[in-house]
Parts: sequence; C-alpha cells; structure tokens
Amino acid sequence: MCMNQWQTRREKLVDLLSNVNRPIDINQISEILEVLDKKIIINDLEHIDKSIGYSNKKLIVINPQCKNCGFIFKKKFKIPSKCPRCKKSRISLPQFQIV
Repeated sequence: MCMNQWQTRREKLVDLLSNVNRPIDINQISEILEVLDKKIIINDLEHIDKSIGYSNKKLIVINPQCKNCGFIFKKKFKIPSKCPRCKKSRISLPQFQIV
C-alpha cells in the first residue's frame, strides 16, 4: 500500500481496497485507517461506489449475511443488527474490495 499522510481519507480507502488480496470487512477497514466511526466509512464507500464508475475499477461488495439462517441482506452499505427472518443478531459484516 502506498498510503501517505497527504492523502484524503477516501484516497487512503481506495488505496487500501485496491491492494488487498480478498475483500475485507468494516472492522478491518476501521482498524487499518484508524477511523472509529463506521458510519463515516460507510459514507465514504457509498461515495467511492458512485465515483469509481468513471474509472476502469469496480467496487466488489459482499453483502451482510445471517450466520444463523443464511439470509442475505440486500442493502450493501448497511450494518444490520438483526435478521428479519430468524431475529438473531449473528450477522456477518459487509466486505469490500476494489478490482
């Protein structure tokens, strides 16, 4: 990764997601970029998803999924707290990568 102190947070996020071998989740992104508020990261990802369409890259998103019943959530930029099907809170976090 070639992140430097002069890059914006979104530039650092694009660099990070472009240089990972597999999709990473919000917690990993938060830890690496040292951004505690995951809503900020989600907001940045939504912006990157819209703006990346002008380049030859693509944001890959693995939607959250219930670890109990397998329900896959449709909203890719949300961090759900409970499964609407089984009402359990064992939910995988969304994962992201730029290819």
